[in-house]
Amino acid sequence: MKSSQESTGKSIPPKVVKTHWVKNPFRRKQQFRIRKHSRHPCYFLGTLKIQNNSTYLDGLVTNISKSGLKFRPAKTYILDRRGEQVMCIFSNFRISGKIVTTNFDGYGVILHSEISDEDLLEFLTLQEQTDQSLYKSKA
Repeated sequence: MKSSQESTGKSIPPKVVKTHWVKNPFRRKQQFRIRKHSRHPCYFLGTLKIQNNSTYLDGLVTNISKSGLKFRPAKTYILDRRGEQVMCIFSNFRISGKIVTTNFDGYGVILHSEISDEDLLEFLTLQEQTDQSLYKSKA
């Protein structure tokens, strides 16, 4: 029995098969977020109070902006505390916020209310006072 191609003498073009790639549902999406306020690197001592169980964590603020800060606890391990309401205490300042990120650097805290320019300047001068007290204690 002859095929239709042999009987007519014409060649039949091959069918085009479209390949559909399945997206990986476990892949992290790239997030491009533009910051409202610039970060200011700083290093001064502070305390982070976890509101729901009244735990106090001593540590170091590594950077600060008008709407958030990065807090590195003095402990060797960092627990995942995302979503926890916290109170940040530095010398005579008390600022409430929420932990939004946890990584090896510490906790990323977003503040409930923005810091004024005067208070931000005072935080950055607080770093200078901390630096001077460290140098005095070594001498």
